[in-house]
Amino acid sequence: LQGEVIGINTAISSSSGGFQGIGFAVPVNVAKWVSSQLLKDGSVHRAYLGVGIQGLDHQLANQLGVSTSQGALITDVQKDSPAAQAGVQPQDVIVEFGGSPIHSPRQLQAVVGRAELGSKQPMVVLRDGKRVTLHVTIKEQPKGYGEVAATEEGGEARVPESSSFDNLGLDISPLTAELAKQLSVKAESGVVITEVEPGSIAGSAGLKQGDVITQVGKTPVKSVEDFRAAVKKADLDKGLMLLVKSSEGSRFVVLKNS
Repeated sequence: LQGEVIGINTAISSSSGGFQGIGFAVPVNVAKWVSSQLLKDGSVHRAYLGVGIQGLDHQLANQLGVSTSQGALITDVQKDSPAAQAGVQPQDVIVEFGGSPIHSPRQLQAVVGRAELGSKQPMVVLRDGKRVTLHVTIKEQPKGYGEVAATEEGGEARVPESSSFDNLGLDISPLTAELAKQLSVKAESGVVITEVEPGSIAGSAGLKQGDVITQVGKTPVKSVEDFRAAVKKADLDKGLMLLVKSSEGSRFVVLKNS
């Protein structure tokens, strides 16, 4: 109403092909940041942490021993990244960055992406239920960062014999280097899910064939025997947290009796 720009249209979803439909816009503050860099350097320089992140729900919060469901949960820390050099660990929950509260992964991505390159930013994480302050030296996101490399086509990898876990509703096999390559999963060890029973605990948690389990709780899983031993100790009424990897990245999943 005051004639101020609040956003710039970028796309429209229209069933008729005309201007009637749902419009999408870039917020003006983002547009200002991008345009200022384009005017200065002719390109956009975004910062990055080098982590995999996901949202935090009440089940995951209970497993991690934290009293909030806000923040960004770290699922993976890439080698030699700014996060790795700052001491960030998987299962950390980022709740503050650069003095700003972090409520969600999307907010963290926005704040980090526009951080000043070369600056040192304080970051507060929840680790084992305690607040820990780390300091991250901001670096520019490498070119092609986050892109999934195309895999060479070839014959199907041989899948080792599966082991069944009827109480969870899934079958697993050892992960081989050949299988990891075919599944486009960045994991050196773990177990691969070969079958998920519909309506089971595993199925309800969103696990699917081809997912690779690399950790149960805080215990790394390198074999079917490791997985069996970890599951045997678990109380499914309280929940069992798994670190799962796929071609789409890493995520934590909680298996729990309904």
